[in-house]
Amino acid sequence: QAYSVFANSGKKVGINPILKILDRSGNVIEDYTDVEPTSVEVIDPEITYLVNESLSDKSIKLGRQMSLEDGRQVASKTGTSTKKIGEAIYPSNLWMAGWTPDIVTIAWAGNSDGSKMNLSATGYSGATPIWYEFMNYIHKDIQASSFEKPNTLKPVQISKLSGTLPSKGTPKSHYVAGDFIKKFIPTELDTAFSQGVVDTRNYKMPTKFCPPEFVKKMTFWDY
Repeated sequence: QAYSVFANSGKKVGINPILKILDRSGNVIEDYTDVEPTSVEVIDPEITYLVNESLSDKSIKLGRQMSLEDGRQVASKTGTSTKKIGEAIYPSNLWMAGWTPDIVTIAWAGNSDGSKMNLSATGYSGATPIWYEFMNYIHKDIQASSFEKPNTLKPVQISKLSGTLPSKGTPKSHYVAGDFIKKFIPTELDTAFSQGVVDTRNYKMPTKFCPPEFVKKMTFWDY
């Protein structure tokens, strides 16, 4: 239910594990199939969208975490907890939590008696294959959709090294677009870069004796 808040754009939707109960003669005892679940907004939709955008970013994801077989957008996060057994620290719980706007699935892998696992076991290697297979199966008949983006978010160009607004010294190659909640839009200018005239043979300041062909204005990254 906690992860479903992100899939539901900030709304906590009530969970109903029982859809219908029939007796042995087929008579309906209880039926909730047409009952609309209750929901209440518990997180700002702007925040949930930014979390979903981060956790579905293909540039920082591995294989099965990137997208499902049909290419649809999916947000996901693996997890591995450990515990000390004897003198070594072993993986003890392997997790994969992932969701689309339609389905949330969490997979766990481990030993039910809590015994140690292989030292190389991780949430990605142990739980993700289970999650991936099920999510592909359950989405076969569901039309692909994307996480709903609030129109209150503002697209802003920033420097990818500093996260601040590009300055005159920021190379165009380091510009990156990002969506921001209005009150968190950066106001400071990027100071990660500076420009200077150097002698290209040694990258020191040129003297009056330096041949003109070796004098060049360059941009430097301030570590």
